[in-house]
Amino acid sequence: TRASMRRCVGLALAGVLALSVAGHVACGRDAEAGKVLLQSGAFSDARCLDGTPGAFYVNRNPKNDTWIIYLNGGGECVDAQSCQYRATTELGSSSLMPDSLWFNYGLLDTDESRNPFFSEANMVRVGYCSGDLHLGSRTSKTQDDLFLQGRLIVRAVIDTLFSHYGMSDASLVIFGGESAGGIGSLALMDEVKGLVAAKNAQAKVVGSIQGGYYFLNDMTYNGTDPPPGNFIPWGTDSFPKYIDFWGATLPRECTSRQPYGEHWRCIVADYSFEHVATPVFVAEALTDKTVIPLHTGVPAQDPKQFTQEEAAFVHRWSRVMSGSIGEHVMREGNTKDGLFAIACWTHTSFEEGRLIRGLTHLQAMHEWVLLALNGNRDGTAVQLLDPCGTFLCNPTCPPQ
Repeated sequence: TRASMRRCVGLALAGVLALSVAGHVACGRDAEAGKVLLQSGAFSDARCLDGTPGAFYVNRNPKNDTWIIYLNGGGECVDAQSCQYRATTELGSSSLMPDSLWFNYGLLDTDESRNPFFSEANMVRVGYCSGDLHLGSRTSKTQDDLFLQGRLIVRAVIDTLFSHYGMSDASLVIFGGESAGGIGSLALMDEVKGLVAAKNAQAKVVGSIQGGYYFLNDMTYNGTDPPPGNFIPWGTDSFPKYIDFWGATLPRECTSRQPYGEHWRCIVADYSFEHVATPVFVAEALTDKTVIPLHTGVPAQDPKQFTQEEAAFVHRWSRVMSGSIGEHVMREGNTKDGLFAIACWTHTSFEEGRLIRGLTHLQAMHEWVLLALNGNRDGTAVQLLDPCGTFLCNPTCPPQ
């Protein structure tokens, strides 16, 4: 039927996003996508840590003019030793990445029953094999034979999507990432918007970061019951070294506003977010189950097993996260950016029935995209900060 055809086309953009969520129509779309290696001749400076070409996965839908491009997550390496080890894994070599992956979760899910708003979009995942939060810009290998070229891989993928996959016909591009990819995509947001505009001036570009909003974390766990676990420092004494090691490029609109020698602060949203011109939707856990152990030293475990010292620390961390989000994403007069910040013990999982004020993450993002495409002329903001508090209080959070 004509209605079925409209539904299978999915995200059609004609000034605003017109979608119907009623009446499921099985379009039979395959969730699988094969690995694509960047052409080493054309992109000789877009390599993984071990020197293999950067890679991406694309699930194409030629009938659709919306594109979702996500940078994969996977932590980071911060010195030669950790990066040399990483280069022997799929997080450092495209030859070790899986030959295919499936677009089957959240925003990048081709199943209409789970993702009624965005399931028909063209979907791209940029493989993460540089260990540098997708921000490294070194055009030659280091003295330790490492290639730190994450940003250059992202640029090469964008170029390839235009030259080989038809992104010139896009009307909407949602660019972002999760975890390390969320941090990197926020820093690259306006740069990627410029790359898209140079080849397709009609496309609207918006951002989506999941588990990638962070503050400068000098607060580390030093309790005795239990003692701290191993962690990667994530604060004032560490970031300058990481940025220098990676040869990272950070957004100029932010770095130009920092004191001399402190451009590195723009790696975190706490400093950069207000200077990002592109509209961005932030999905974040107020208690991040991956970042808290990885970057503060709280031993990773089920929060039900927290000791009093651990619980007090995580509670304090969650208040800092909530305060930073409130100050920057929800700052007075800001209606262009969206938010889904939930009081759950999670990292990049925002589905499975999690709700804030009766809305799922995808419902909230869909409402925000509609407003963004319409220029948000009425000044409405879709900014959901969990009203229950900050510490593991949302009743819709799935059990651990």
